[in-house]
Amino acid sequence: MIINFHQITEYFDPQFHLEGTWTNINHFEKLLIELRKKFKIIPLSEGINIVKNNKLNDRFLSITFDDGDQSIKNVIPILKKYNIPAAFFINTAYLSNKEYGYQLLNFLNDKRNIYENKFDSLIDNFKVFRNTLDKEFYIKYRNNFLALRSLIDDKINFVVDESFLTNLDYSLFELGLHGHEHERYGMMSLEWQQNDLRRNIEILSSFKAYKPIFAIPYGKPLDWDDNTIRTAIQFNLDFVFHDSGINFKKEVGFKRIPADGKNIHQLLYNSLN
Repeated sequence: MIINFHQITEYFDPQFHLEGTWTNINHFEKLLIELRKKFKIIPLSEGINIVKNNKLNDRFLSITFDDGDQSIKNVIPILKKYNIPAAFFINTAYLSNKEYGYQLLNFLNDKRNIYENKFDSLIDNFKVFRNTLDKEFYIKYRNNFLALRSLIDDKINFVVDESFLTNLDYSLFELGLHGHEHERYGMMSLEWQQNDLRRNIEILSSFKAYKPIFAIPYGKPLDWDDNTIRTAIQFNLDFVFHDSGINFKKEVGFKRIPADGKNIHQLLYNSLN
């Protein structure tokens, strides 16, 4: 079983956190304690190799974090406390960068009195953007969205830099790929996907904690296409989705269970669906 988290902090901050992808840090620690009682927690790379080599002989669990630079500083002390391994999937375009992903909409919305109506249509269309299969709409929305990044004057303080990742304890923690940019790969051209993932690999592979594992951004069926899978295979990567379910045997890609805000009963239920 592979479970996945996003933002983990003590308090919910509507500027930077999304309700569906946030977990209270005390809840997170309690969940770890319960999981340790029921599973043998192992590094993701080890779990993938166990499944690929048909050596499942126990109830194994691996813990992962998408947008890993958002939570890595908060959760590492807890993981070290219990000697629990974890994998952090990193978007390398945002290292040391204030222009971070789609939390930008929350950030700008909180400062609506400053930016007036420059992004009203972006907020109104975000749900459409998240699920659309119209590539022209996606690209147009994305370009308009990216233009707003220049409006941010404040430094978003949850990002990490290369120095932090260099000093990561690679005996316990792993760094994986999440795309150079956090885009819906299935909406982008084959060339874009290849270039973006290649850049992600070039940067992350310089760190000792790096593992050639790709967590497809967003990770739902509408978020990737055949080109995504072919590109990952071309680069000799294992890859994980974000679609629930347990991994019993070698398949094309590995299933992960969304764990944000969940308790152990919800996780076990989701693993069967």
